[in-house]
Amino acid sequence: MEKLDKVLEAIDSISEWVGKTFSYALLIIMCIVLYDVIMRRLFARPTSWVFEISFMLWGAYFLMVAGWTELNRGHLSIDVFYSQFPEKVKIYIDLIFYLIFWLLWTGVLVKGGFDFALKSWGMLEHSQTSFSPPLYPMKSFIPLGFAILWLQCAAKFIRDLRKLIKGEY
Repeated sequence: MEKLDKVLEAIDSISEWVGKTFSYALLIIMCIVLYDVIMRRLFARPTSWVFEISFMLWGAYFLMVAGWTELNRGHLSIDVFYSQFPEKVKIYIDLIFYLIFWLLWTGVLVKGGFDFALKSWGMLEHSQTSFSPPLYPMKSFIPLGFAILWLQCAAKFIRDLRKLIKGEY
């Protein structure tokens, strides 16, 4: 059990570090959008790259903070009925939903995202705009972000299963 605890703590640490690191993407997005607004409004010289770069950074941010959000129980949940249940029932509900919706679904998204990114890398895909940035590095965030989310969901599943087995509810 001690080794399992260390693995679960490592997953939490990875999710937290990645989430906090990628949260700085928001500052970068704000700075480049501000730059574009100043260039467009004050100098009548709009940029051709800010929209695409901010769009890509937002996508990377969104994907890479998903595990951190899950670690902090920040994903949307509907507590109208759930909050009324006893702890044991909540654990059963969480185990079922984490197995079916989180672990299976994010597993599918990791696999599909990996295939999607691999295809993009294979053709060195670029955007179809005049700026034409490469898309393949950004598409790599899809399987990576979902893999971190999958690990965090697996950690939650294991912790809940352990609580149920030990009767800690």
